[in-house]
Amino acid sequence: MAVFTRPPPRKRRIAQNARVLARQSATNSSGPSDTSEIANRDEADLPPLDELDVALEIPGELIDEGMEQHDTIEVQNAVGLAVEEVANTFGLRLSDAEIKEAREVFPKAAGFANQIHGSGTLYAAFVAIRNQCKDLLTTQKEVPTQRVVTRWGADLACARTHGELRPAIDAMTSRPGYKLGKFQMSPAQWEMLDECVECLEIFEEPTHIHSQSNTALVHEVIPHLLLMKFRLGLIRDAIYDPETEQPLRLVSRVAAVAAIHVVNKYLKLLEAADIYWLAIVLCPWYKIQWLNDHGYSPAHIERVRQVLFNRFADYTLRFGTGHGSTAGALVTSTQSLNPRPRRFMQHPTPILHATTFQSATFSSALSNYLSSPPLAKTEVLKAGGLIQYWENESKAANGSILGRMALDILSAP
Repeated sequence: MAVFTRPPPRKRRIAQNARVLARQSATNSSGPSDTSEIANRDEADLPPLDELDVALEIPGELIDEGMEQHDTIEVQNAVGLAVEEVANTFGLRLSDAEIKEAREVFPKAAGFANQIHGSGTLYAAFVAIRNQCKDLLTTQKEVPTQRVVTRWGADLACARTHGELRPAIDAMTSRPGYKLGKFQMSPAQWEMLDECVECLEIFEEPTHIHSQSNTALVHEVIPHLLLMKFRLGLIRDAIYDPETEQPLRLVSRVAAVAAIHVVNKYLKLLEAADIYWLAIVLCPWYKIQWLNDHGYSPAHIERVRQVLFNRFADYTLRFGTGHGSTAGALVTSTQSLNPRPRRFMQHPTPILHATTFQSATFSSALSNYLSSPPLAKTEVLKAGGLIQYWENESKAANGSILGRMALDILSAP
């Protein structure tokens, strides 16, 4: 996303410095002359201040400037590293002109929407133009959506409606009387915007799911991050459009690599916490099979099992008289992802192989749970959902302690 926009004026210098540092880190084996050359190139990468910046401000919008500054540094660092990674891996480097053109995409889209929403005269004029070319549109949207940085999904909504209303926007920005020519996009920028919509759709579903309240979601945190990473990898690796037989633009691939870096950072933090692994295993349609399907090592899987049994033993001592003993491990081997040759909105397809579930050799409810294969998600939903499933289990004579533990873990914020 950062590739298609630019930081606010007050953060521009911070972002520039972060990117220079990122490139210096990626090329720390180069001599002093190389570093100087990189710094000079970065100066050219960043477009000069112009009137687009004024149009990006939304009156009354409350922004945490400290967090915005932190995010700017983190994201721009990721972009700088992504440019170098794509150059080193694929032998392709973004030109200064491509970066400059890409960085104007969202300022133009968001700035145009702000102008329309900020003026009753322009709003009425746009609606009139939109109605004149309604036969060319595939949307019922009347005006483009503003990009409000504090709102979930605002980037996608802004980009999507801007693309859907392109005929009306082109007509308005091409008429000098409206003084909106600075928001006119080149054909290349319209293509970049369309690709950006495809990229942002990767984040739409998990964003919607994880913005819900009073819903058990901890078991989906790592799976959703891995799914996003997989789909971003399709963009990075230049999956071809079956209609045009052309890959995405290089700038979109760089954006995907930058996003993967950010996802990896959060994955590393989350994977260090036991709660997320326990939640996955206590999800009836995942269980330990999910770890096998996603290529985790036998050592990691055994560690998760041990942590889970230790937790169960603690619950047994505190709430019951059962015994939290260990059970036989699932006999399986790790496997790699095998994506289907499609575009981006797909799931990784594991290489299927036979998995043997040992019969429980211990009497604990946890042993019985782990020794059985995963349930179909539809069956759990029929039972009332994940929490209701475990509430039902907690009322069973032989599963009350396991149910209580599962509810505590799965209902964690």
